[in-house]
Amino acid sequence: MSETARQRQPDGYTGGFGRIVLGLKPVPESEALDLLDTVGSLINANALSAARSLVESVDWSAQSQELQGRAAGLGWLCAFYDESQVDSAADLLSTLDLHQKDRAYLLAMGAELADQNEYDAAARVFGCLCEVDPTSHIPLQHLALALECGEQFEEALDAYDKAIKQTPEFAPVVLGKARCQAECGQFTEAVESYERYLELRPDDAEQWLSLAVLLGDIEEHHRADQAYEAMERIGADPIDLYYNWAVAAASRNDLDRLLGCLSKLEEKTPDTWETVIVRALQAELEEQTWQAWELCKDAWDLVRNGEEEGDEEDLHEAASCADAVLGVAARNDLREYIDEFVEDLFAGEILTEGILDQLRGIYGTHSERASDFLVELEGKITEQELIDEIQGDDNMANPPYGYFRYYRVWAESADQATELVEEFEDRCGGNHSRIEVTEIEAEPEEENLGVWYRSTMHVLALDETEDGGQDS
Repeated sequence: MSETARQRQPDGYTGGFGRIVLGLKPVPESEALDLLDTVGSLINANALSAARSLVESVDWSAQSQELQGRAAGLGWLCAFYDESQVDSAADLLSTLDLHQKDRAYLLAMGAELADQNEYDAAARVFGCLCEVDPTSHIPLQHLALALECGEQFEEALDAYDKAIKQTPEFAPVVLGKARCQAECGQFTEAVESYERYLELRPDDAEQWLSLAVLLGDIEEHHRADQAYEAMERIGADPIDLYYNWAVAAASRNDLDRLLGCLSKLEEKTPDTWETVIVRALQAELEEQTWQAWELCKDAWDLVRNGEEEGDEEDLHEAASCADAVLGVAARNDLREYIDEFVEDLFAGEILTEGILDQLRGIYGTHSERASDFLVELEGKITEQELIDEIQGDDNMANPPYGYFRYYRVWAESADQATELVEEFEDRCGGNHSRIEVTEIEAEPEEENLGVWYRSTMHVLALDETEDGGQDS
């Protein structure tokens, strides 16, 4: 959905917002749950009229407070995403008398909004929940998490601090505080918070790893090694432990430590891409560049041969391996040898922010006056893309459909931003028909030019135009 969608209070009945209309038929709870799932699918398909009609067809007052809250959240989304129906999210939410709502209602409404990635609106609902239920840390935790997910890290940190004052032993809020401190550049304080969290949850290998990586980033290498040793003591997954420890060792040219980690990987997981990458890092440290590159290609072959198309976990594995391969290529000036590998990344749309950052470093022109541009695309969707996207959802079975996605790109002008994004989208096989460019207001920066973020594809329900084309 467009980030520039405008909002105002919808006219007429708003059943999802809790007002009752005579003649509406109550439905059983199981049917109401199915209906809410259907409304969510229709919203995701941008079929807003159908979604809104469905959510307004039920007398929600007959349902539990939790279901009323979910319906309210979905009703708000219908109005928010329909540009003809809304002026401002704040005005729309202010009509709902949130302070008069039940705790379960607010919790469910906020959760529904957060599930749809509308974190600002979710935070406002959870803020009301904090006032309705001021003695519990749970509303503060939900508020803090919504603010964190919305990248309002300083506000989230304040909410986490308040929650910790109420329940200093509640580990999840201590962990949230650590994450936000790291995002705000408060690295020393973040380390302290991670250490406090691990006092409460000493067997959490994932957060020992987070602490080790953070300590490595601030060059506290001895303490980072101690965190890896703690992972070893609690029996952490050998790949999580020894692969990441080896990567950290390679970054500081510690061949002895890397060889120790490689020995453990060879013993426990000899046939994984992680073990092959560590062999490549060994070769790189020993200045055997071509051997390192051949091992990188072997690791990539292992990933691609074992990947199931569309599997999210496999895509994460592919992105992690690709990031390591690009790192070796960048450090050893192997740009002219990576074209086939990079084409694999575009074909598989393995384009995380980390990978895009590496690609800009390898291919992008360096500029001292780069500006950040938001570029929105809309276009047609292929039949196969539609099948992949809807995955058999009956509520999305009737065409026509298009797609929407947005980019963030470093460029020196709007024209250059357009050119960079169109070239990038073409390499991914896109078929866009409309492009809109907005410059993010900020001082120009020193950056490598190119795409630094590409959103997922959002399917749009389209109206057929008289000339046989399609328009959103």
